Amino acid sequence: MAPELVQITPDPTFDDAPWYRWWVLQQVRNQPQRLLLSLPDIEPDKDPNFVTYFLVWDHIRQLIRAPGPKSIDGMTDTLTNLGIIAINDNNEAAQSAKDLVFATLGWQTMLYKPDFASCSAGGYSILDEMDGFNGGARLNLNQFASSSNRNLPDFLLGFGMMLPPRNYCSFHGADDQALFNRAKTVISKELDAYILSKVCGLTFQWIDSLSCHLELDTRSA
Repeated sequence: MAPELVQITPDPTFDDAPWYRWWVLQQVRNQPQRLLLSLPDIEPDKDPNFVTYFLVWDHIRQLIRAPGPKSIDGMTDTLTNLGIIAINDNNEAAQSAKDLVFATLGWQTMLYKPDFASCSAGGYSILDEMDGFNGGARLNLNQFASSSNRNLPDFLLGFGMMLPPRNYCSFHGADDQALFNRAKTVISKELDAYILSKVCGLTFQWIDSLSCHLELDTRSA
């Protein structure tokens, strides 16, 4: 039996933060076009607003917020049964649909960006945004294809502690923990980026993913 269609509320974040829709559109356009194979009637070169995709976005948002366990496989099946995405016995479209859910999960939570350029077939990879540094939040950048059937909290933990509790320390050694407790948090409004760049030669890079910031802020929770 197909799931019952329910009323979907558009994501209010796009009204509260006008930049967010532009940011999401940029993320979608930066992906390989195969990511959109499962979307019916979408023409990426002609649809500047991606109306069809944002319908999928709102459904995924509701599925994530619904009570009970959920997985990439489960949400993909629900979207297919509702007719929101179309697979039509196409193996490439079926994998594309799972990839789309995986990517949207990252963009909605802003915990990671998907990396479809380096992932193996059917696997799940996140973009290296910390220049090769793999801390507690990014222990692994890749997961096997079979991880798509895991509950979302377990799936996210497969990459690392992306949402650390306050004062979380991933080190077990006494010396490492002592260093962690002495770590200072850099607050942007208390430093002069121009002097650090021009005089000290530091290079700054903007990183969108929250997990990278949370790992380096011991006050985060």
